[in-house]
Amino acid sequence: MSTVEDTVEAQFIDLGVSFEKQTRIPFDDWPWKKARSHKPKCDFYLPDGKIYVEVKGFMTIHAMSKLSWFCRQKSINYYILHGTEPDWNPQINSPINNCFENFSGTIKQAMENMIAFQAKELKWLVENNPSASSDLSLGRLKDYISTRITEYTNWNGEWY
Repeated sequence: MSTVEDTVEAQFIDLGVSFEKQTRIPFDDWPWKKARSHKPKCDFYLPDGKIYVEVKGFMTIHAMSKLSWFCRQKSINYYILHGTEPDWNPQINSPINNCFENFSGTIKQAMENMIAFQAKELKWLVENNPSASSDLSLGRLKDYISTRITEYTNWNGEWY
């Protein structure tokens, strides 16, 4: 497990959120499947809300494509928990926005605060509205990608 996943696990324990680690996601087919592929896994599964949680520490275009695909599948509740890049905004459309977190300070403090906020949000989702997890994550992913495209355009003058 990564440091980010260790931090998420500690948050879940502190909040009393039931979880399973490295759980297979129930799909028999997916766009990147190859002949010898195993079913995809998520980092955490929250059985009380039936939410599959993927913890990201760094985004690649490949990861963003996969995450978007999972968020769009209506048969599961999927949540992207990202805690290492300041351009990921976990407060977009959050049902717990009233407990605003400060994501500034040292990089370590900002990361810990982002993870803590998202763990609290997951607890809320499990207890109140698990089916909102995919749409929340997809909105944040779209915002993150838009930020990356703007950055690219600012540096290079155009987006292809």
